[in-house]
Amino acid sequence: MLFCWLPFNGVVKAQTPRKKAAAVSVDQNAFQYELSIEEFNKSTTGVLVDGYFIKSLIGLNLDSLTSCRIVTDGPLVIKGVKGENDSIMVGQKGTKSSLVNINGVDYTRFVCVSFGKPVEFLSLDDIRKAYFPQIGDAPCIYMVNKFLLMNDLSSYKIDKNFILDVELLISTDIEGFEALPQFYVVCITTKTRDNLKYYNKKRSRLR
Repeated sequence: MLFCWLPFNGVVKAQTPRKKAAAVSVDQNAFQYELSIEEFNKSTTGVLVDGYFIKSLIGLNLDSLTSCRIVTDGPLVIKGVKGENDSIMVGQKGTKSSLVNINGVDYTRFVCVSFGKPVEFLSLDDIRKAYFPQIGDAPCIYMVNKFLLMNDLSSYKIDKNFILDVELLISTDIEGFEALPQFYVVCITTKTRDNLKYYNKKRSRLR
């Protein structure tokens, strides 16, 4: 299990992903089942893919990583902070990095990973526009698997090929919200092993 994302020091255990032959029985994405929604949203650990900031591991297939390391000191170049070509330099070699503020969130360390090949990422806004263009710029709440995303929504990036399903809920269908101004809930399901098992069982029942 890959615990390097976790926001509390007592359970941080960096682990380089195992070779594919040995990783069949190890679900690297299972880290998320150990976290509460509050712990997830209050994480002070950022994530970089080949140096590019994507905020969280939630949008990555950790079973496919070729490398993973935790960085707590400098120097570290973080790319894609505001835009594709924007970058910041963190710390000096051999010195502990101070808090790094990105889009209003303070980070104390970064998980740096690679897949050994290019990955196409989508922002939450990209996903909304691609799957539900009919709702335009209406207010939205986002969920990824069990997690309600509570802040810094613009920083999240999801691997396009890791998306299993996207569902749209309307607030007026939720008891207690019928009379309030309408908003939408975009629910993103990723291709974790458990999600794939459930999805395949559901499809077999519908045949």
